[in-house]
Amino acid sequence: EGLLVDCGAVWDLAGSEHVRRQSAAALPRGFPTQWSELDKPRQMSGVGKGAVTCSHQATEHGVIETGELITYSPTVVPPDPVTGEPSQLPALYGLNSMAAENVYVGTKNGFMALVPDGADDKIVWPPGTRFRQCEKAPSGHWILVISHWDKLHQKATGKHIVPPPGLQTQ
Repeated sequence: EGLLVDCGAVWDLAGSEHVRRQSAAALPRGFPTQWSELDKPRQMSGVGKGAVTCSHQATEHGVIETGELITYSPTVVPPDPVTGEPSQLPALYGLNSMAAENVYVGTKNGFMALVPDGADDKIVWPPGTRFRQCEKAPSGHWILVISHWDKLHQKATGKHIVPPPGLQTQ
């Protein structure tokens, strides 16, 4: 599993099938997915068959190659209301989340730099800069792989919150 680096997407976004898979990987390790209803539903377009209304967000957990536990909260594209088929949209790491961590992405090599606040005007990477290595997907997109559970070096915290109807994990 991974987060597709997409600064063209304003919000983090993920299909219901990704949420199910990531939740299934994280829960046995003590990291349950937490669900919340959005204050206002979001109309998302350009994510498959046209515009879709999203009403929930899932706070998920993953582990990157360094063993760092990360948490991200995508807006969830629900299953198709007619067929019930889960959304196959991959998880998108959007602009708002990247901006919150002051992320710079080296598009040539897929290297992410998370620069401390107020230090991004320097040409030389300042002390405290953290880096995350992305991998190239078969599609050519950069993906931040979040399934390195064998490298985890933090303990579980948090409570389990049940997902909304139609977005149940299996």
